[in-house]
Amino acid sequence: MKPNIFFVIRIFILLLSLQLTACDSVKKMYEERNDSALAIASRMADRAIPQIGAKCHFTKAWREGKLYYIFSAEPLEDPDQSFDNKTNDTIERIVYSKRFVENLNYKYLMPNFTVRLLDKNGFKLIEINMDDPTRIVDNKSKPTGLQQKSSVECSRQMYNDIYSWDIVWQ
Repeated sequence: MKPNIFFVIRIFILLLSLQLTACDSVKKMYEERNDSALAIASRMADRAIPQIGAKCHFTKAWREGKLYYIFSAEPLEDPDQSFDNKTNDTIERIVYSKRFVENLNYKYLMPNFTVRLLDKNGFKLIEINMDDPTRIVDNKSKPTGLQQKSSVECSRQMYNDIYSWDIVWQ
């Protein structure tokens, strides 16, 4: 007795659909596990801007289609240290750091930062304007830096492609 060709095709299609469903389940499980790893905050390499006496930090995490970040800027050198036994380069950084901290007292003098997230070839993936930073103050209400926490839309693939960052200011 020969099997009916339509019966064989139906069985083949049923087996194929079961295999595709299993692949989708495995893929979803892998993505969920990978997503939980992406949700762990990671701090990228610091960037120094000696021309304005600042050192910047960028921390990122990814959840549900968004890149969450914390950007901060602080003085490059301790602005209260003395110039004794310092090289000319260090003294210059201290002077610029003092100016950076003094400018934090006046919102119109604060630098406008823009963070650019780059892929491994140096191409810009995302640009984030730090247009609403919060001033960080010490226990004497003296400004010590800036910080901005927020999020932007970002696909999982784009987040995974982020390799480095740079910063521009004006």
